[in-house]
Amino acid sequence: MFDKILCLYGSIHVLVNNAGSGVKPSTFMEISEALWDKTYDINIKSILFCSQAALKDMLPRKSGKIINVSSGAAHIGGAGESIHYASAKGAVNTLTLGMSKEFAEQGIIINGVAPGMIDTPWHAKFSSVDRLSKFLGGIPLKRAGTAKEIAEVIAFLASDAANYILGEIITVSGGR
Repeated sequence: MFDKILCLYGSIHVLVNNAGSGVKPSTFMEISEALWDKTYDINIKSILFCSQAALKDMLPRKSGKIINVSSGAAHIGGAGESIHYASAKGAVNTLTLGMSKEFAEQGIIINGVAPGMIDTPWHAKFSSVDRLSKFLGGIPLKRAGTAKEIAEVIAFLASDAANYILGEIITVSGGR
């Protein structure tokens, strides 16, 4: 994938690691090793390998930005049947902070975004109507966010306006 990007565009200036899934809702006692591994493969291993590939281009140029998409679930431990997902997103936050420290002196700026409840098909797959109503009740703005609102924060972090922001996880959650 990265070889194709380099052939088409010449270099990688910004990488947004936006893979994520809870795979399937499961209580703590129902989490199998296979579910745990698949959840971590999607949410954290993907960031490791995509970032390594992008850094091969960024490091020689001493320039680039990496933005990792986490989740508000990392701050609250998951909301029933999603502790494996929340745990993996907590690992995304830790990885983001560690990467930011390791690569800052080499000109690479790394940050993250932690969306709260965002109006996407993900919630239709992983949440019931009752659960969604409960979530909305806990959001001071009383609504789900939009994908556009998350994209705008990512675009800001990718811009020169964010050149002095490093190792931050910006929570976009309507105040939750």
